[in-house]
Amino acid sequence: MNILLKSFLFFFLFFCGTTSISFAQLIDTPLFRITENSKVGFIDIDGNIIIPPKFIQAGNFSSQLAEARTEGLYGYINKKGEFEIKPQFEFATPFNEEYAIIYQNAKPLVIDKKGTIIVDNSNFVFISKFKNNLALITTHTGKKGFIDTKGSLVIDTVFSNVRNFENDMAIVYGLNNSYNQKSTSKEIKEEVGIIDRKGNFIIPYGKYTEINYFNEGYAIAERTIYDSNNDYVITKFVLNQKAKVILKYEQKNKITMGNHVHSGIIKMNMYKYWIKEESGVTWSGDKSYTAYMDLKGHIFMNNKSADEYGNDFLEDRVFIGEGFSKDRYKLFNKKGERLGNESFTTIQKEGFENGLAIVAQEKKWGILNKKGEFVLKPTFAGINNIQDSLFLFTGGEEKGDFDLEFIQNRTYGIANLKGEIILKPILKEFDRRGFVNGLLLGSLDKEGKQLVYINQEGKTVWQSSNIPKTVTLGLEYFNIDYMNRGYFYANSEKTDGIGGWGSSDNYSKEASDNIKIEKSNSKDSILISIDTEKVVPFAGRYKGRYVYISNISNREIEFNAQDSRLYAKMQALNKDGEWQDIEYLPSSWCGNSYHTMTLKPNHSWSFLTPIYKGDFKTQLRIALIVKENFRDESKSVILYSKPVLGSINLAQFWRKPNYSPGGIMDPYFD
Repeated sequence: MNILLKSFLFFFLFFCGTTSISFAQLIDTPLFRITENSKVGFIDIDGNIIIPPKFIQAGNFSSQLAEARTEGLYGYINKKGEFEIKPQFEFATPFNEEYAIIYQNAKPLVIDKKGTIIVDNSNFVFISKFKNNLALITTHTGKKGFIDTKGSLVIDTVFSNVRNFENDMAIVYGLNNSYNQKSTSKEIKEEVGIIDRKGNFIIPYGKYTEINYFNEGYAIAERTIYDSNNDYVITKFVLNQKAKVILKYEQKNKITMGNHVHSGIIKMNMYKYWIKEESGVTWSGDKSYTAYMDLKGHIFMNNKSADEYGNDFLEDRVFIGEGFSKDRYKLFNKKGERLGNESFTTIQKEGFENGLAIVAQEKKWGILNKKGEFVLKPTFAGINNIQDSLFLFTGGEEKGDFDLEFIQNRTYGIANLKGEIILKPILKEFDRRGFVNGLLLGSLDKEGKQLVYINQEGKTVWQSSNIPKTVTLGLEYFNIDYMNRGYFYANSEKTDGIGGWGSSDNYSKEASDNIKIEKSNSKDSILISIDTEKVVPFAGRYKGRYVYISNISNREIEFNAQDSRLYAKMQALNKDGEWQDIEYLPSSWCGNSYHTMTLKPNHSWSFLTPIYKGDFKTQLRIALIVKENFRDESKSVILYSKPVLGSINLAQFWRKPNYSPGGIMDPYFD
């Protein structure tokens, strides 16, 4: 199973009898989502089934309501499991400040708790959740502004980007940028400023070229000017909560000032500029080190003789490392005094959070207090999520710098700050938020099929039924409400390029007799066919079909690919009778992802595609981009399969789920 399907299954399942609890009691009782037989229900903190699993999808409760669907359309249920707002929306989001964003025909609308639409503007393509009675909106042309809870435009759509309000101020970016040529200098005049909640400018455009977000009540702005030698000079300004300048610093000698204030301190990237550069060298990492500046402009902890790198201050403490030794990090306070005698190999999350820091010595992790003393000595292979004197730990022991067996088979348990084991390491995955309302969601398998809820005593209050990995009877349709990510992975003996980060063992085979018969009726060199005669397991539990991409010519054919994924996707006829994508091909920022594969004559690649199910009956087909124009898909050579009958949900035409890359080996952001 590829990484996409594993991730999908865990998060899909994330997202059963009644009890004597009254509805009045339920209003203040947190409920937790469970999944049985691919249906979502809810339990209380003790594992009692409050709402039996009957929903295809349901969200968490907010303002006593949760978005849910039993078929293709969403409504909102109460804590009895009854629909307070009947199913009628293509997609729905949680309530926030008594309002929710729903979607119809791919358009965002705002409803109140009665289901009444209060914002309906065809020009809006995005509406954020309300915060302090304001919501950010984006128009079809990409312009941004703010509306109130009545739908009135209170801050006009005259910005290209807006950062969230903080202390009643928001950093905004204009629609145009310009350069002001002067007699001796050229100043970059980016349209960036700060507005108040009425849209009035506190800092107008043209004053700064960048303003970084506020942190701890301070923001660092900068202004860039090119001098007569076309060298740029950057001056940075520290702004307080009233957007007033309290500190000005001109960067020079390759010394740069950080972009954020932490614990009233700014990290400085220093440079040993007084040491002569080698011929042809403009900057050397060997001459770079870390120091710190307070809000009065005083630079301290400036060890010019050392090769030191420091993190940002967090909770008045900082870890500073020197070189690459196993004990390179040491702990310091704001006076530059070293705290404790311990040294560390690695620091998690750069430092302290709620008075504790997770640190490693060699490959063992422990927990440190702000005095530099171990609350818990390094004994664990990994530590995560310290909450209420509990934390998740990694079982086993890592051997070597890259222990693949350890990484693939690691498990997680729960312990307290005394080092006592509350739950043995049996979890393969867990909710990275940790305990939520007293329960931790975890999985006993990497695919997320065997989910459990664990309380803070380490007791399992609920566990899902075991689902066989491969079944041939009782397969489910793939009923989703988003665009599926491309999954046509293949390989060939002959490739051009590095071959990408991905890999596949799907090599071509000699074409079947059925395909050879079709060859006589086809004028094309490539045939794409969907086998509608046979239903096979997709991802172990869903109904699927085989798709064949065949070379029916007498010559080799080259295909563009991306991390072993062909440019193939499924399309469906929309309400207007137009073919539209219901699957998408993500973009990689890494050039090594792109390569070609070769399909031999009279050979086929076989793939599995899900059988979708939804409220909207339509026709579906596979589209294959054989030769791609990277700038304009309309200029690519695209081939199609014959259409087949099917059904989908309307949100599959437009909704892309959020995606976060899983590290450097995952060069994707969509």
